[in-house]
Amino acid sequence: MVGVVCNIIGDAIGRPMWYTDCGNTVYQMFYVLVIIMLAFFAWPLRATLRDDAEPFGGTSSVRWLSNYASDRALTLALYSTLWLATAACYFSGVDILSILEEWDPLFSQSSWTMYIRDIIRNIFFLLAHAFGFAAITALFVYLRRDPAGWPFNISWLILFYIYLPPTLMPMNMAYGPHAVMLYLLGVVVAKYPFYGERAIACTFQSYGLLVVVVLLILPAQPLLKGRCDIFVPPTYWERIRFYFGEAVLAVLLLTKSLVASDPYRWVQPLGWWALFAFTTHVALARALPMSGGGSHAAFFTEVGLIPLFMLAFAYVPALSARTEPRDSGGEEVPLEPGLGFAQRDFEKSEAKAPPYGTFGALFSSSSGP
Repeated sequence: MVGVVCNIIGDAIGRPMWYTDCGNTVYQMFYVLVIIMLAFFAWPLRATLRDDAEPFGGTSSVRWLSNYASDRALTLALYSTLWLATAACYFSGVDILSILEEWDPLFSQSSWTMYIRDIIRNIFFLLAHAFGFAAITALFVYLRRDPAGWPFNISWLILFYIYLPPTLMPMNMAYGPHAVMLYLLGVVVAKYPFYGERAIACTFQSYGLLVVVVLLILPAQPLLKGRCDIFVPPTYWERIRFYFGEAVLAVLLLTKSLVASDPYRWVQPLGWWALFAFTTHVALARALPMSGGGSHAAFFTEVGLIPLFMLAFAYVPALSARTEPRDSGGEEVPLEPGLGFAQRDFEKSEAKAPPYGTFGALFSSSSGP
């Protein structure tokens, strides 16, 4: 809300008739809307992952269904049904873009439609890809009869599932739907870490330069021009090399290989500055006159505020208390040189979140966490 209000103020100053194009007023804040929608999309899946300690199916929070199906079965049925429905629409050749153009002949002439045209045309394929991810994960959770002794890990399979379709079937503007899949990957890996994550983290932290050279620099393609995440490379080999580097970075991040300490307490103020810059940079760029270098002035203004945030967190008591190091449980911990907080949390045993019903709130107002 704060970011949209800032954009409205910037548009009112520097973009006449802005109210005829409200999408560009929301602009970067669409990211927040997408995160909200993804939270609802993954809600049943997250709840099922939390309840995986019970063998084969778990329990049900829906009273009138408790004798017939568990939450795991309901989640599996939900995502499987949506997966099959969207896949059937895709393979039957349903073209939603043509349907919308017949309904409104001016639909395809909209600037927003032209920008996401390929996403609209392939919407059923993209939905089937996302629902398939959730259905496969729900099936895995449902079949875990013995969580402690289950030898198979789904995270590597899911990683392969994410990157295979965009490699084989390229599509322009694929970075948006692809970011959705990476969000879902984080949800699953938070519960089921990659097999061998400690070995991966140890290898990277010991031989980081060698890993970067072999896995990131050598496969890179410096001669490719433009945004390869928006306009994909034309050949299979180029797409494999492009997505391989991203997959390596995703694995390094999700295996906690990229750890660091914060001896000077910079992370907290820089984090708040980044949030401020994200919500205000578009408003500043539009409010300042573009003919006089408004975008550059906005950039230097935002960067120039960094020292103010650093000083505020250093000398304002209410803010300086926020910079004290804390572990994942919120407890203050003494700083140990050479050992990042992320690595300290990584070495601790993970506390399981209490399980709760997935669909209970939908059918019973008395049910709760």
